[in-house]
Amino acid sequence: MSANGRFLVLESYGDLGTKDPANGLNPDNSDGNLEVFIVDYAQRRIFQITNTKSRLNDIALSSTLITNIRVELINNKPVISNDGRFIIFCSNANSLTPSGGNPSTPGNFDANNLSNADRDALLADANKEIWIYEVPAVANPTVDLSSGDEQPVSNLATGIFTRVTNTPASRLPIGGFTASNGQIISPIVGEDNRDPGINEGPLFAYVSSRNVSTAPAPNLNADGNSEIFISRITAPATAVQLTNTQTIDITQTIANSNPSLSSTLGGTTVRIAYGSNANIPDTGMGTGNNADNNLEVYYANVDATTGAVILNKQVTRTTRPPGNIVNVLSPGRRISRDGNLIAFESTADLNNATPGANLSTTTVFIYNVTTNTFAKVGARGADDTTLGSDVLRFPVFTDYTGLTPGSVVFASRLNFKADGTIPTTASDGLNPELTRPPQIYAATLPVGATPSFVRLTRIPALTIILSSMQPYNSDTRQRIAFSLASPELGGGNGDISPEVFYLLNPNKLSEVNIADQYMTGASLRPVSNASPTPTPSPTPTPSPTPTPVTPVTVPGLSPGMLAVVQFPNRNVIPFKDVPDTAASYTRKPSLPVELGGVSLSINSAAAGLYSVSRRQIVFVVPPGLPVTSAAGTTYPMVISIKGHILRGSVQVLPAQPDIFTSTNSAGGRA
Repeated sequence: MSANGRFLVLESYGDLGTKDPANGLNPDNSDGNLEVFIVDYAQRRIFQITNTKSRLNDIALSSTLITNIRVELINNKPVISNDGRFIIFCSNANSLTPSGGNPSTPGNFDANNLSNADRDALLADANKEIWIYEVPAVANPTVDLSSGDEQPVSNLATGIFTRVTNTPASRLPIGGFTASNGQIISPIVGEDNRDPGINEGPLFAYVSSRNVSTAPAPNLNADGNSEIFISRITAPATAVQLTNTQTIDITQTIANSNPSLSSTLGGTTVRIAYGSNANIPDTGMGTGNNADNNLEVYYANVDATTGAVILNKQVTRTTRPPGNIVNVLSPGRRISRDGNLIAFESTADLNNATPGANLSTTTVFIYNVTTNTFAKVGARGADDTTLGSDVLRFPVFTDYTGLTPGSVVFASRLNFKADGTIPTTASDGLNPELTRPPQIYAATLPVGATPSFVRLTRIPALTIILSSMQPYNSDTRQRIAFSLASPELGGGNGDISPEVFYLLNPNKLSEVNIADQYMTGASLRPVSNASPTPTPSPTPTPSPTPTPVTPVTVPGLSPGMLAVVQFPNRNVIPFKDVPDTAASYTRKPSLPVELGGVSLSINSAAAGLYSVSRRQIVFVVPPGLPVTSAAGTTYPMVISIKGHILRGSVQVLPAQPDIFTSTNSAGGRA
């Protein structure tokens, strides 16, 4: 996600791109290939960046039939720069090899429409390479995302592709086939170049098992080990090799992984955190401190202009029983923008002056480069014994002031208290639901002896599978993206497939319960009050305009229907509505969920907004709200007015017919 929360990138097999032929938007992923997409929250459009087609054995058969795929084309692992200008990703959608000459890009590559020479080149290579995509400029880059203003169409799928690596494959591509035991085997390609990382530039990094270095000397990776390389956005073909390690024993593969970059520090230096199980000496030392080849966390300071390594240092020094994993540095932004903090997970006892034995489960630790200390962030998975184990937490920094973070955000199933411990009584915790669904938490920095935890999500009970979730941050906790499978969150995910969600967390300035009144959106029939009714505020509810015929009340609203809420309000909301041309089912979402600084949610699911005014909001009930009985369900409703929170409740039914009339009320004709 970009720093301002406007752009986020994702990979998907789905046909997600916004189709708008009138504006030149004609994406197509009907073949179900794994493609890269960019979401523009301000435009409410999804743009398909890559458009590739796998090589098939028979083009007359389905492209989704695994055994029909001769060479699978994959576009994945996209990361976007903090300023939203560049996307770095992996792709094998190209037949340009060290010995070939096809200049096509993943922006448009059909492996079934190649010359014989290009076909042979693809069959002899097809390993994944690193690519840069330069995002086209948008018409209004500084738009206030909370305004909901309609933005000019900026086609973000017309950017420039630049190939970074051009390497021979470590293995030939293998097509899908049916094994002798009847098992269907998926296609395989060489994962030779992977795990890109970027902040806002000028440098980016990635992992490669090929000879790609041009400095300090070429061919430092003749043994094909997984090493970390650094390149500049403006000169991507020039690669500096950060690590230089060897796998000596075939029973112990040495690998370097997941580079995470800081911003440019002092205009001269970039700090890179990474994981490695190699025995890498600190700069100036003759030997390392990782003889047991445990995966440890390292960081390096590199020159922001050349990428040359200035300093290398081992952060963790842990031991492990054979086969166990102690430290986890997940892919993503695990280093703060100022380069001073590194977030990771570990079973080790790192925060004590004299570390004890490793524990059975992990927790989040934050390493402070300046003080050379570790801070433990909350309880471990084993501390909450209610059900199962914890998920990976994927810690990430946010709430930045300049380059300095104010919070760490992470996912967890644990029922934390506000101080990061686990309560004896479940109801005293922030996630007391028995199934312990994963939630996103924020902890204030510095963590200190008594952390301050806040739960940011309201994920419902799990019914089928244990879901993990990974948060992706903007520069504030007010805008976070996350991925999640299984639960229905109100947006319409009935098939419980993994999806990407956009999380709004308004900066709460005040909070009050209100006496809210609902009406159906088409006929304006009143909705009887939900039970229980929230405590009303002292401000009286305005009297409705008299009508010739008293309309019949209805017992509730239903998912997906147009509705109106009226409420007493002490805050000024200038009238604002959505132009007819801006409401469309082809947009994602079809209506803005923020309008004039106002948002509305029901059971934490965002509602699309048609108009807002001082005492009334016209909205669409979230279409996926689960309703399990004919009597309906009473759900909490929250209105945020530029951080001023109004709380109410609404009854949601399985169905509630409504129809527009000539009077927009009772007594009219349909």
